Order: sequence, then structure tokens, then C-alpha cells
Amino acid sequence: MNQFLRERLLARHSRYSEYRPTSQGWVGSIPSHWSTKKTSWVFQLTGSGTTPSSGNDAYFAGEIPWVNTGDLNDDLVTEPARFVTSAALHDHSALKLYPAGTVLIALYGATIGKLGILGFPATVNQACFAMGEPVGIRPKFAFYWFLGNREQLVSLSYGGGQPNISGEIVRQVRLSVPPIEEQEQIVRFLDRETAKFDALIAKKQRLIELLQEKRTALISHAVTQGLDPGGPKKESGIEWLGKIPSHWTVHRIATIASKITNGYVGPTRDIFVPEGTRYLQSLHIKSGSILFERGPYYVTDSWSKRHPKSILRVGDVLIVQTGAEVGQCAVVGQEYAGSNCHALIIISPKPHYIIGGFLGAVIRSSYGRSLLEHVQTGALHPHLNCTHVRTLPIPCPPLADQGLILKDLEIRSARLDALLRTVEAGIERVWEYRTALISAAVTGKIDVRGEVE
Repeated sequence: MNQFLRERLLARHSRYSEYRPTSQGWVGSIPSHWSTKKTSWVFQLTGSGTTPSSGNDAYFAGEIPWVNTGDLNDDLVTEPARFVTSAALHDHSALKLYPAGTVLIALYGATIGKLGILGFPATVNQACFAMGEPVGIRPKFAFYWFLGNREQLVSLSYGGGQPNISGEIVRQVRLSVPPIEEQEQIVRFLDRETAKFDALIAKKQRLIELLQEKRTALISHAVTQGLDPGGPKKESGIEWLGKIPSHWTVHRIATIASKITNGYVGPTRDIFVPEGTRYLQSLHIKSGSILFERGPYYVTDSWSKRHPKSILRVGDVLIVQTGAEVGQCAVVGQEYAGSNCHALIIISPKPHYIIGGFLGAVIRSSYGRSLLEHVQTGALHPHLNCTHVRTLPIPCPPLADQGLILKDLEIRSARLDALLRTVEAGIERVWEYRTALISAAVTGKIDVRGEVE
């Protein structure tokens, strides 16, 4: 907790009169009448699960909920993405049925540290650690305790490319445990306060959506109509595109690209190293940008050279090929030239036809999104195929016009991006205060007794 937030919290709520030290460094002292207990002491049922063989249809589409880390939402888990059969439960000894109220935490991957509470009996996959059958602790209090101390818990992880907390680490963590009545008071207080924060965050997120819609509309108009909306037009021959400036042309991606392929699609479990060649994945592609800091992954230079097909060049256009973020797009700049990538569609534009930045803008436009949605396959697991992407028709102004359009978009988008950054920073501050409040309440740094009837 930073000093500013600490001072605000302590000013708002009186501290307990007596404290005693604990052996867990990040918790510090706790109220003298509280205790500390290992996770394995307060939960009689702990463990994880497994993933039944995906090739066996007899194991899936059953009636038993099967929760994976993608279902964890730092809240009550009310609807699993998938279900398994009783045959899966019978044939996999690691697949246990955990009761409603079980606290879940993601052990590794992009969702490491994510939490949830089961709203129904369910099985889980191997990346979820389950804590059920509590003794002397309310599940919701334990949930808030792990939520408020998530950053410190994740810091205990090991491994380079894919940090792992491990179930044994979680079992050995010592929770700060007040008397049951006090736990219930803390939970009621945090339920009330976090609801206020969540409502404020929702309003700010809606503002972000509106700004993003405005930016998409700005891009869409520029890449389909150009900078002179009153100039002469002609029919494009494409229903979704309509009329375009009379001196523009339309070409399939296969015509304007020298390469259309996808990144490496093999197993990645053993290829990551602490440093080396950057390895881009779908989680790094967001809102037209490459955000490598969202989870830096590296492979060795020698591994990358053995997979030259997916080595990136300046101007390459990357499209997320599968999953919830399918269709997200970004253009490779100088910073990421020479990187390798995983399961992304790579389009290398022919420079005499189209600028990579312009192609990326077309794909990010409403027109481009409609094209991708039209050719993607799969309802539960959307997927784009390179063969289909090759056929997509792209409006192509002369290269000089493309450059002018990109320059205009850069200037006008910068204003919207500044507003977006301001709103996003505001959300970050609210999240920081929300987390600090939870941490302070569950470790006894503030006294909330009497705050809620």
C-alpha cells in the first residue's frame, strides 16, 4: 500500500488499540486478538483438478460444471464455460467435485492470482487451486484476504516465462484470522465499499467504450472515404464498403501481401527463457498496439532462427487468430522487428501497394471488423483462418494518399488517446484504493467494526 493511500485509510478509520507482530513480512502486525493460520489449517479440502482428454467426446458436454482460470472474475463464479460428464469424473482421479463456496485461485499463466468463489458444486482444471470445507474462517473473508494480498502472493511465484505459484505455496500461506463475528463485519463492510468502487469503475469503463467507438468511427471514415468527403465517388463493388473515392482501387489481401501466414502453433511449455528474442502472443495485441509489458515472454535467439516463418518485420500486420480477442490487430514497428510470435496471423504488405499502417487501420475499422466476423469460424471458440483472410477485399488509395490519411489519423487520434489515458489512469487509481482498502481491512490495519449494521 503506498503512503498516500495508507494515510487516507488510517485517517478515515481508527486503528485497533493493541497489535502484535506476525512472521509474514508483508502483513506486518495484526490486532492482538487475531490469530494467523496456514491455509491448510483453515480449509480441510484443498487441491486442483485436471483437463480430461479433449479428443474424447464422452468427457465433455455433460452436466457437471468444469471451471478453468478463464472463468475466474474476482467475484462469485455463476456460470462455467464448459461442462464434463460423469465418465470424465470416473476416469480421472484428479478430477474432484468441489462444493459451492469453495475459493479458487489461478496458479499460473496470464490469469495468475485471479480469484473466484464457486456459486455451485464444480470440478476445476489443473491451473485452479481450490480451497473448500472451511473451519473457523468464512469463505468470503478468505476470498477478500487473498484479493487484498494478491500482489504479494504472486511475488512468491517461480519460473521465468510462465510464473507458477503452486498449490503448496498457497497451502503454507498464513492468513490473518479475526474472530468469526468480526470476519462477518469485515465482509459486510467490504461488500458495501467495493460495490461503490465497482459502480464508479463501470461508469469510467463506459466512457472508455464511447471514446473507443468514436476512434473506430474516425478510422472507419478515413480509410473508406479519404480526407475529401465531397470528392467524386464510384461504386466499390463491395456491399459492405459502398462507394469509395473514384481514384481508389480495391484488392484482395492476397494481391497486396507478399506473405500471409501464422505464427508458431506448437507447444510452448519448454521454449520460454528469462531473456532473449521477444515472443508476441494474442495477449500482447490490444486496441491497435503491441503491449509487451502485459506479460513479457522470450525465446532463445537460436529457437527463433529455427522458426523463420514467424519472425516479424517492420510493417507486418498482426491479427489475433483465435479466442475472445480474435480480430485484434496491430502493426509491427521498429521496436518489435525481429520478434517471433505465437498463433497470430502475419500479413507482410507489398510496399508498392499498401503501407502496413494503412492496412492495419482498415482491419481495425468497422468495415474491417465486419469482414473478419464474416469469415471467422466457431461460436464458442472463434477462429480466423489464413485461407479466408487472403480473400478479404481492401480499399487501396494511392500511396501518397495513404500517407496523408495516416498522418491525419495520428493527429486526431492523439487527442482521443490522451482522453483515454486520463480515464484509464483514473480507473487505475480507483483500483489501487479498492485493493488498499481490502488489504487494510483483512490485515487489521483499519478497524471497521461498527461501520455496517
